[in-house]
Amino acid sequence: KLFTFLFALAAFNLSTHAELKFHETFSRNIGTLNIGQSDASANNTNDWYSFSGSSNYIQVVEGSLSYAGYVTTGTGNKAELVGNGADDLRQFTPINSGKVYAAAIINVDSLKKSTTTDYFMALGNASNNIMYARLNIQSVKTGDAFTGFKLGIAKNGETVVFADAVLSPKTNYLVVLEYEFVAGTTANDVVRLYID
Repeated sequence: KLFTFLFALAAFNLSTHAELKFHETFSRNIGTLNIGQSDASANNTNDWYSFSGSSNYIQVVEGSLSYAGYVTTGTGNKAELVGNGADDLRQFTPINSGKVYAAAIINVDSLKKSTTTDYFMALGNASNNIMYARLNIQSVKTGDAFTGFKLGIAKNGETVVFADAVLSPKTNYLVVLEYEFVAGTTANDVVRLYID
């Protein structure tokens, strides 16, 4: 399977306006995305690091994805995810209230010939290795053929909940992952997925 995406992260607090915390157009050299092993305790916010895995590193490839009306559509390059492989992370100033949104333009080039679930984008805490919100993908099989895919979300290791829509490969989609902090424990927090 192959995913390419642009990534933007915004944080919202109920009493303030939206603030863009992180924006990535992959305007960088073509090749391996990460620059080394992560040091979560250093709170490094200036580049991508390998979080886990030692094969199939995320690659920056030439070209960009576009989506009508999206502010930064068609700028920079794109990231390519092939098969199961290394996880890369990018740290930013911690957020622990309000709502956080992560948006990406994705294009699934080819379908995995299995209905097993994989995740390809997450919001989490690098210092304790917890992924509070994961964006998951699953190929859809019709008869003997894999014909599309579904996207789903999971909160903090819970069961993945998939959207009903079956999406088509080789099509650009704008996806937004929302994480809402709710008073009390993380069990109260809410994760939502928007697909356009």
